[in-house]
Amino acid sequence: MLVEADRRITDGDTAGSLALLGLVHANPTLERLLQQEIERILSRVALDPSALDAGLAAGATLDLDQVIAELLTAGTSP
Repeated sequence: MLVEADRRITDGDTAGSLALLGLVHANPTLERLLQQEIERILSRVALDPSALDAGLAAGATLDLDQVIAELLTAGTSP
């Protein structure tokens, strides 16, 4: 999930990246394990705090299993 979020940041898909990071951040188990990597990815893009919060919030409502299935089915296509 974080590799895909990182790829999207690199490709300029900030909203897609933030949604994936928000999904991870909303899952307490994943977030705790991956906090340093999330911070590394976020450091690559300059966003004001409200845009960052909105982007992460968009991912908080996503279903983890569904997103994983979509990523596996579509490869890395958004």
